[in-house]
Amino acid sequence: MNMTDWEIIKQDYVTSRIGYRKLAEKYNVDKGKVQRKGTAEKWPEERKRYLRSGTQDYGTAHQKLADNSDIASKIESLVLLGLDKIICAMKLVTPTDTSALRQLVSTLKDLEDIAGVKLGMDLDEWSVRMAALKKQTSGEEENETGVVLIPGIVSSP
Repeated sequence: MNMTDWEIIKQDYVTSRIGYRKLAEKYNVDKGKVQRKGTAEKWPEERKRYLRSGTQDYGTAHQKLADNSDIASKIESLVLLGLDKIICAMKLVTPTDTSALRQLVSTLKDLEDIAGVKLGMDLDEWSVRMAALKKQTSGEEENETGVVLIPGIVSSP
């Protein structure tokens, strides 16, 4: 195997979560050779540095997006639970108890912020990042212009 092939295998290991065994199968190389070369050249340390740098491949970013989707689902469940509790509390508050009403309104605004604007912006940000990663992996240049929409902000001409 020539040097370029080992560089490709090394890059695949460092920029992904593929283990030595899978790399050996993928590139039809002896697992022992891949493991010895990876250990000698400290590929695991390079992988850790790469992953900590925030420059991750499409697959890793895609997995993070899926993880964020799970988190978004849990946040949504918690927000709905919070809304149920606020509705129960509203039944107990008298219209003259302005302090309690202010607290409920403030809590509702916090829940709206969590469920709507922030979550929407996070998901939009991930969509933009995923598109950029796809362009990077396909080798396309990013020369596009456009408009950025921020949820919750209204502008009139």
